[in-house]
Amino acid sequence: MSTPNYSIYAIVVYWVLALVPHYYGLYLLFRTSQQKYNNHRPWTPEYTSKLRAAVGEKTWSTYEKLEAVSHNAFENAPLFVAAVVLGTVAGVGKGMSLLIPILLRWIDEADIGEKNWVDCWS
Repeated sequence: MSTPNYSIYAIVVYWVLALVPHYYGLYLLFRTSQQKYNNHRPWTPEYTSKLRAAVGEKTWSTYEKLEAVSHNAFENAPLFVAAVVLGTVAGVGKGMSLLIPILLRWIDEADIGEKNWVDCWS
C-alpha cells in the first residue's frame, strides 16, 4: 500500500494564501477609515479618493502593495497548478510541493515595508 501524496493539496493552500493579502488589505483599509464598504458602486473615483483621504498615504500604499501581491499570486496560479500536477505525475517529493508555495507567499507578503527583501542582502 502506497503512502498518500498530499502535493495536490498545495493547489488549495496556494489559492487560500493568494486570498489572504487581498482580505488583509481590505481589513486594514476599512478598519483605518471607519467606513463601510459600498456595495452599490464600490470603486468609483469619488469613493476611492474619499477613502484614500480618510486612511492616509501609508495605509493606502500598504493596501496597494497587498493587492499587487494577491494579483501576482492569481496571475501565477496556472503555472503553479501545472507544476504541481506535472510534479505529482513525475513523482517529485511529496513535501516539497507544499513547502514551496508557502515560502513564496511569505516572501511576497514580507515585502510590505519600504525595504525590498532583495535589497537586504546588499
